[in-house]
Amino acid sequence: MRRPASGPTLSASAIDCRVIGPDSAADDCLEFARLLPSLPLSEQRQGRLASCSKMTVKCGARLVGVAAYTVDDGRLEVHELGVDSSGACDAPNIALMLFQALESACLAAGGSTVRISGISPAAAEWAAALGYVAAGGNGRPTTHEKTLA
Repeated sequence: MRRPASGPTLSASAIDCRVIGPDSAADDCLEFARLLPSLPLSEQRQGRLASCSKMTVKCGARLVGVAAYTVDDGRLEVHELGVDSSGACDAPNIALMLFQALESACLAAGGSTVRISGISPAAAEWAAALGYVAAGGNGRPTTHEKTLA
């Protein structure tokens, strides 16, 4: 997978990325809520998290990144994305790992587009460095999208 010349880079560390299917009992909504603080974790959001596949990133034993997504009609749609910015692990590296894993999952599913909805300003900056294009309305980007080669 291509990396941008000026984007973040991964260093060797205790970072582990995993995919959790929607049928997995490994969901921990309280832990996900810590990484998704922008809105309350309502029943509707919990239901969406439960029905989506998830990409999780751990730094040692601590959950530091999560993305909840679905794949439909050639597009991987990320509904929730959260990165721990508390300093427990290098947030740009966590975001890079999530974005790269999401792109790989999209390609593996036969898709060609990754669309991320409602991400934080920091994550939007990391996405832009990796070639994601912002789109939205009212002067604010609401999605970031990348077409994969």
